Amino acid sequence: MASFDYWKTYNNIPLTPYEPAAACESGLTADETFYDCADGRFLHHRWFSRDEGKPALFEVVLAKRMPHALDLRQLELAWQFMKRFSRGKDGSLHIDP
Repeated sequence: MASFDYWKTYNNIPLTPYEPAAACESGLTADETFYDCADGRFLHHRWFSRDEGKPALFEVVLAKRMPHALDLRQLELAWQFMKRFSRGKDGSLHIDP
């Protein structure tokens, strides 16, 4: 959980004490949790920043039934998150909702 706390702090996301979420099969408590894709294979967690607009700056996607395999849909899910961010000439971060 130390890496979670690091990225939450880095992205201005409130830290809360870690308590396993028994109702969620990942055991994680997030600001938003949902299943991605029609087959519900990907369990998606999002945490929202305290920054203006409250953007989701930390996300974790877990894949069910996938011990050591690659599902190409993972690339699309990652791209949907990453493509929102760019840097201005002055180094400022721009987030496209």
